[in-house]
Amino acid sequence: VQGAVEVGRALHRKRNLVRSAGWICQAAVLAPHRDDILTTAGAEAARVRWPRHGIAANLRLHDRFPGATDPLERLRPLYKALDAKDEARATAFKLVEDHADKPTVWDESIKLLNEFELYEDADILWDQAVKRFPDIPILHYNRGLSYSGQARQKEAITHIRRALCINPQYAKGWNGMSLAYVNNEDIDDAIFYAERGLYVGFAQDVLSLNLGVYYRARRRYADSARALGRAIELTTDPHELAAARFNIGMIKFCCGEIESGFREYMHRWATKNFPSPKRNFKQKIWDGPVKHPNAHLLA
Repeated sequence: VQGAVEVGRALHRKRNLVRSAGWICQAAVLAPHRDDILTTAGAEAARVRWPRHGIAANLRLHDRFPGATDPLERLRPLYKALDAKDEARATAFKLVEDHADKPTVWDESIKLLNEFELYEDADILWDQAVKRFPDIPILHYNRGLSYSGQARQKEAITHIRRALCINPQYAKGWNGMSLAYVNNEDIDDAIFYAERGLYVGFAQDVLSLNLGVYYRARRRYADSARALGRAIELTTDPHELAAARFNIGMIKFCCGEIESGFREYMHRWATKNFPSPKRNFKQKIWDGPVKHPNAHLLA
């Protein structure tokens, strides 16, 4: 068994991740009592998207450690890789049947159903989950996020508000409410909830970025610039930093500062999920009069 583990580790060091996962999974079969090997097998099989081995290892892990969420989180991409909708549905219902006393199991099982857009089944489990655990804010919050992703914004707002009624200091709920109201095209209420989120101490960089975008939509450019500047100071995420600078560029356009606006606007390429990839032009991109003051551009 230990030899198989060592071979797997050696292959991992050589970045041969698929063969490494195979050896680790084999070791987990040979030594079913070794929780450390099984944990590694579950993680590695999921990493290389090896569906059958990954599903088996992570379900075994869940049986050993029913309070852990990592094995259940790994199931979603693995079932998706197989396109096994019926199998995923059966697993979700069996999980909550076997571990009905664990709210995290309900939450992850519903996420598995949502992965395959089995929303009617998810609603059935949501109703049962919140009846069983009415005082757990994260269940109401996640239910609201689920509805927001389905463009069911009024229901999303209702359930996220319940999370805040249970715990007004539940900071993520304030941010979730702001996003739900934005999706419902209600910018003023989105600003209200985002400002409250800052007050109770939610991630300052995320909410500062969101507020900057909301303020810009309301043409409150000075407030927007201050919020985005704070996001730039606080964030360590390169995508959030790019988004903040891109939005500052948009503010500068609105205020007539075209030249500096274009410099910040260039950061759009580094924002997360930007729809247009940066193109590899045959000719060099002209950097403008700042770098080439004596150059001329023929259009």
